[in-house]
Amino acid sequence: MVFQQPQNQFLSLELWPQSLVRNGLISMGVQSLGAVNWSVLTQEEKYSTKILHMPFQLLHRICLSLDILRTDGKDIRMLAEKLGLTILDFECFQKAVTTQKVAGPVTYVLLGERFFAAKPEGTVGDFVDILKVMGREDIVNEINGWSEC
Repeated sequence: MVFQQPQNQFLSLELWPQSLVRNGLISMGVQSLGAVNWSVLTQEEKYSTKILHMPFQLLHRICLSLDILRTDGKDIRMLAEKLGLTILDFECFQKAVTTQKVAGPVTYVLLGERFFAAKPEGTVGDFVDILKVMGREDIVNEINGWSEC
């Protein structure tokens, strides 16, 4: 199964990896994913948006960017650490995701499974705070400047 950009900007539950879907709902408690017109939101509105309500293409790009291992370590490994995972926990997590053959970025699964445990509000602002601590201003700039056009 391959993650694809849905044509109508809504992702049907059939396209979600089964590890993320429980009882017809996304496992982190998100009950509906509505499309957000990101380019018309103020920065405050963007930062108060739940992370999984970001535009799909933007979130997907961010996750792919964090999945690429960097020599400075400012990637999924550092994100996992900031979310409270030890190196061993992260390795087990990564192996589990690979074993379950989840299609899509590992970072997305990490955000879904651990972000809300570490940051109960689960907002883009919480994510941006972590990215700033990680030194990933490139991703912060992408969040701030994203346009659907």
